[in-house]
Amino acid sequence: MILTGHEILRECAARRILIEPFDVDQLNPNSYNFRLGEQLSVYRHHPVDPRQPNPVTSIRIPERGLVLRPHRLYLAHTLEVMGSDHYAPTFAARSSV
Repeated sequence: MILTGHEILRECAARRILIEPFDVDQLNPNSYNFRLGEQLSVYRHHPVDPRQPNPVTSIRIPERGLVLRPHRLYLAHTLEVMGSDHYAPTFAARSSV
């Protein structure tokens, strides 16, 4: 089930969804626009082996932006803390980015 913007707002107010900090200007008809943090982690070795520790390099995203390279795995964080004990949230980048 996908919640509408109105339902996201209602569920945040009822504390069944956590988005902190919450900004109503980031609310859309069927989603919430979270903001990407300024740090990325990139795995140093490819392919990534899930059976062993995999070292990463931290990258700060410059003001002008950053072009991501193909065949790399990037880990990012959001400026918002988001979650729910009542819903299984999904997170996806905006298609316009």
